[in-house]
Amino acid sequence: MRLLDGSVVIITGAAGNLGSNVARAARGAGAKTALVDRSLDHLRRVHGDIADDPSHLLAAVDLADLVAVEAFVATVKSRLGAPTGLVNTVGGYRGDDPVERSEWATWESMYAMNVRPTLVCSRAVLPGMREAGHGSILNVASLAGRVADPNGAAYAAAKASVLRLTEALAAEMKAEGVRVNAVLPGALATPQNEAWMSPAQLAAAVDLGALADVVVFFLSDMSRAVTGAALEVKGKQ
Repeated sequence: MRLLDGSVVIITGAAGNLGSNVARAARGAGAKTALVDRSLDHLRRVHGDIADDPSHLLAAVDLADLVAVEAFVATVKSRLGAPTGLVNTVGGYRGDDPVERSEWATWESMYAMNVRPTLVCSRAVLPGMREAGHGSILNVASLAGRVADPNGAAYAAAKASVLRLTEALAAEMKAEGVRVNAVLPGALATPQNEAWMSPAQLAAAVDLGALADVVVFFLSDMSRAVTGAALEVKGKQ
């Protein structure tokens, strides 16, 4: 039996570098997947092999809109079954000036990209998971949420907010059987990052497939005793 047999997992940012790897890893572990991104065309290009597979669902949804996300969760339930897992990979990075010269628009954009989708999607799945008495939410934060770099305060503060949200939800939902955890990756070995990384930086970058395997662990019953964790993922292999 595979780790995620019988699971229904929603993955946000599923057309992105990490989200697409998580989607493939979840499918390989036996899950039915509901894949969300901004563009349905982009999703179909990345996941064309399952675009017409009734065991999976591809959709473009505004993840800032709670009503739209709740409607999507209802569609997932009717098409695939009640969601048992949620992976919040949506996020973004924008460097900035030092805090004293930083622009408010940067702070707002970092919150909008990194915190709001995680909050909205988590709120949308919690009622169903509470009713079922089980579920797993995995949030993708960043090492920057613990230790900020110069000129990156807005991003670091947003990722720190994701960590605090993870902790609060884990405490609130523990008695309901719903687990909430986070991973904190270092620099990822994405094509975009590889274009500017030095050989030493590339050698230390986190392999996307390896990180996706960690996510599958948190979605599975193998981690059934773990909630409120924030796991640093810094090794390439």
